[in-house]
Amino acid sequence: MRPIEILIALLVMMVWGANFVAMRIGVTHLPPFLTLSCRMFIASAILVWFLKSPKGQWPLLLAISFTMSTLHFGLGLVGMQEIEAGPGAIAMQASVPFAAIIVWLVYKETLGWRRFFGMIISFIGILIISGSPDLTSNTHMLVVLILSAFFFALASILIKRLKDIDFVSVNAWVSILSLPQAVLISACFEEQHVQAAMTAPWQTWLVVIYMALGATIIGQGLWYRTLARHDTNSVMPFTLLVPVFGVFFGIIFLGENLDFQNVSGGLVTIAGVGIILTYKITKRSP
Repeated sequence: MRPIEILIALLVMMVWGANFVAMRIGVTHLPPFLTLSCRMFIASAILVWFLKSPKGQWPLLLAISFTMSTLHFGLGLVGMQEIEAGPGAIAMQASVPFAAIIVWLVYKETLGWRRFFGMIISFIGILIISGSPDLTSNTHMLVVLILSAFFFALASILIKRLKDIDFVSVNAWVSILSLPQAVLISACFEEQHVQAAMTAPWQTWLVVIYMALGATIIGQGLWYRTLARHDTNSVMPFTLLVPVFGVFFGIIFLGENLDFQNVSGGLVTIAGVGIILTYKITKRSP
């Protein structure tokens, strides 16, 4: 990767790390899928001008919108109602072992004992985090975040299957297709939308705008671009920095205090993810 591309990848990780703080603030005052609806509405209004023909890839784009936005972002917001930004960013690293498992099952890539060992280490780290006093009563929400991480892994693999579509257009289609999904779920399962919107402080709307402009348009758009131009194993190691930024911004902006279990569990999780990402992948013989 060229230096400018490395800087772009670092920018994406910083934006995504800060997004955990934005998510935490947003769902404090707004229901999670209403928050997602507002985020996708703003992003769609800006990106609609960059739409290009999907060239017969409608099913794949719809699948990406459902897994990346509705399930990954939506469940992430649900989980962040009870989980702080730092631990939430660490838990999301479960996407890496999930991705390794999916490509092993679907694309017949060799798993190898090192990658398997890395997966075990990663999940042990998350189990350590789940034992933190701050999370003991919210283990179910940690599970929701881990499920969100699974759908991010699945969506990232689906993105690699897209062909000959501009990354800005991909981001636009995903945002537009996911908007009605988020609105429908919010309408069916959430209440008091107007009251929540009217009573939310200005900081809430500021972070919603950040989620739309920063995390979706800049972060997600540049991530699609990076995935399209480079091998997955070359760019995925950068995701190790997301929890680092998430913890840092959580401490700076939310005054979060990480206890020993969160710190140790985070280090174990990142170590396991590092083992997975640095293992050379080969195809299994048919």
